[in-house]
Amino acid sequence: MVSGKYAQLRRLLSELESMMKAADLWASKPPNKAAFASRAPFCIDTMTILEWLQFVFLPKLSHLIAQNAALPQTSGILPVVEECLPKQVKHYEQILELVRRVDHFLSNSA
Repeated sequence: MVSGKYAQLRRLLSELESMMKAADLWASKPPNKAAFASRAPFCIDTMTILEWLQFVFLPKLSHLIAQNAALPQTSGILPVVEECLPKQVKHYEQILELVRRVDHFLSNSA
């Protein structure tokens, strides 16, 4: 059931947001507008991976859910997050696990 899939993804995204906030990794304001114009994957040249997650990835998926739009059929953000997220951040393993679960969900929900 499609609505169940959206609800499940919404819960995962909410958990990721909550974990980022619990780890004090949630920014109070977005990067400047120019940062969003990046053509590099994950805006890696203009944002940190945490900024990209908060201001690009989570809002885009939330918008797709709100519109009942088609979701991406694959996701592979875990390796990038693993490489770019400092290992000393609070709740590092839990954040990676949630990103893994989002990747898995998107890649297996078609």
